[in-house]
Formats: sequence, C-alpha cells, structure tokens
Amino acid sequence: MKKRLGTSKWTMVVLFILMFGIALSGGMYRNATAEESAKFKVTVPGNSTKEVVLDINEQGLPKKLIQPGMITISSGHGKGNLVYEGKKPAFIQFKFSNFPGKVEVRYRGPYDEKTGRILKPIKPGDSISIDFGVELPADVRKQAVVFIGEIQLMDWKTNKLIGTIPVKIINSKYETNTGATNNQNDNKESCH
Repeated sequence: MKKRLGTSKWTMVVLFILMFGIALSGGMYRNATAEESAKFKVTVPGNSTKEVVLDINEQGLPKKLIQPGMITISSGHGKGNLVYEGKKPAFIQFKFSNFPGKVEVRYRGPYDEKTGRILKPIKPGDSISIDFGVELPADVRKQAVVFIGEIQLMDWKTNKLIGTIPVKIINSKYETNTGATNNQNDNKESCH
C-alpha cells in the first residue's frame, strides 16, 4: 500500500489544535464558574464569622444561563469550615432571617428539612461541611443590594443561639457611579 504524504502531519496538527481547544475551554469554564458560591468559615459557639458577601454580577456565563437565580452559601467541601468548639455535644438547628425565598440545606448526615435540625449531635472539636442553596426571585436580583440576611445556628436542645453567619448578596450591575444604589424600580443602569 502506498502511504499518502502529509496524512500523519495533518492528523497531528488537528489533534494538537483539538487538545489545545479543550484545555483552553476547560480553563475558561473554570474561571466562569469561580464565583458561583460564597464561602464561609465559622467557629461556634461564638460570633466569629465575617459577613459572607456574594456579587451575583460576578458569576460566570454558564451560571447566568443555567441557574441565574440560584446562589449557594457554602462551608466548603472536605474538612468542614463549620467548627464546633463547645464543651458538650450540640444539636444544631439552622434558622434563616430575611432570606427572600426558601433555603435548601445540603448536608450529608441525618437532617430534618421541616425543622432545620441536624439530627446527630456535633461533638466538641468536630467540623461539618454544609451548603445553603437559595433561589432568588427575578425581581430581587435587579437591585444593588439583593438582600441582607443571617443564618442563625441554634442548639435545639437548649434553644440557645450558638453562632450567626451574616449574609449579604449584591448585584454590582445596579450600582451608580457615585456608589449609591438604584432603587428596584429604577431602570437606569450605570456603565462600567
């Protein structure tokens, strides 16, 4: 059989371009999804948490197209960033203040959705990973300050507050050049 000249070179060039394109698009996708969730770290009992801030305007195109109203507030994965340093085991319950919609709690252990309670006690020194998903209605996403809320961590056996996570969701698309924010009903947008 006669070998065609250039076939293997063209194959190598095409494969190189294809692999380069896959690597480039993978990096672009990673950058586009980098701001999909707000991360927090909290040690309870106590109020040692900084305000968790997420700008929904900074979310990437895939997120804006597929889940424009869904935000996630996360303690991260692996070893959790919600650390319990009490003296006795705690029975943690989550309460949500000023959230504009239902909050979906994602926890890998036994959890009661109705009451917001983790059913297995958290021992002193233990840490957990947990995510809170919130679906933001379209009308609240169209303002500079989407909402300011708080996640309260209660011990449901003692009914005592053991920690809080302040949450602020913003949309920088609706800020004016002076730093003031537009009203929800104001249709003017600033140019950046």
